[in-house]
Amino acid sequence: MKNLKNITALCTAFALITGCGTAAALPEETDTEDKKEAVQETSARAQDDFYRYINEDELKELEFRPGEDVASGAFDQHLVEDQVKDVIKEVAAGTGYEKGSEEDIIKTAYELFNAYDFENTPVPEELDSLLKEINDASSMDELLKIDAKLNRDYNIPNLFNIVPDDNYFSPGKKILTFSPYQVMPDAVFLDIEMKEMDGMETAKAIRRFSSDVPIIFLTSHTEMAMDGYEVGAFRFLKKPTDPEKLRETLRDLENRLKVEEKIVLRVDGEDVIYPISSLVYAEASNNSVRFVFDDENVTTRMKLADAIKLIDGLSSDFFKCHRSYYINLSHVYKLGTSEVSMDNGDLVPVSRGLATTVKQKLFEYIRRCGR
Repeated sequence: MKNLKNITALCTAFALITGCGTAAALPEETDTEDKKEAVQETSARAQDDFYRYINEDELKELEFRPGEDVASGAFDQHLVEDQVKDVIKEVAAGTGYEKGSEEDIIKTAYELFNAYDFENTPVPEELDSLLKEINDASSMDELLKIDAKLNRDYNIPNLFNIVPDDNYFSPGKKILTFSPYQVMPDAVFLDIEMKEMDGMETAKAIRRFSSDVPIIFLTSHTEMAMDGYEVGAFRFLKKPTDPEKLRETLRDLENRLKVEEKIVLRVDGEDVIYPISSLVYAEASNNSVRFVFDDENVTTRMKLADAIKLIDGLSSDFFKCHRSYYINLSHVYKLGTSEVSMDNGDLVPVSRGLATTVKQKLFEYIRRCGR
């Protein structure tokens, strides 16, 4: 709240001092439906199209791929932030601008701000009153009233950027949030059985904002573990919660939140780094091991036993389902009686004596990790 008040005070003071709180009129729209010829675009000016001005060289090289309506990486935000002061100074250094034009507003605001004696000039009574209101605000209702007053009297719209959002602490209800400061938590604990919106529906709402925040379900219905695949649940804890199981979950959660482990393989005389989570399975082949990743396969000379030792030092999600295969349980798509289907489409054989154990290990993994 304190930081929010300081930001609000600064923005309000600048708008009131410079008198530049009014919105500039938009150019009139013209009907261009009948125009068939492409018009050569002229170079951008900072005062007309600031983002195109900053990123013009990069934008010239962009191409839209079929079916897309957005060119990724179109704007370099860091470049925008680095150059914004220079652009404002460039406009402010110019002369002969038409009264009320964008250039004139920027130049006037820049000159007034630089000429203002913040050290010795008394704070205007009106501004002092507004700053006091912001400083004394102690509730959302008071902040909303100030926000409305700034919008109504000074044409400073939605300074707090308050938006309605899902209330994760009271599922099924809405809450007002300050969107610039909104961040996802490190992890979310949810009860499956809740009023208005159950835990699974709440998890789906959370997934609209974050695809990877760990979700831990508390439930007395362990048979719902398979449903956790749909929302990528991290873990299911049975109620009443076993303290040791909770400690184990928190330890695994801590490991999950650390930087993802990487596996280093020797390829063509060079060390190549891969995320261990992208390894689908490892396969023994004569005196070599074939590592099958999401995007590529890598074969290196080593024994499968050494590969297993290397993998186990990085992850506990693997299991040896066959004398020649070590599979990543997180990549298992379907379990059969004599083989498993991996999510990359490969079929991996299962030894006859290990079929029951593979099924047991897979369900243990689902209960532990939820996916």
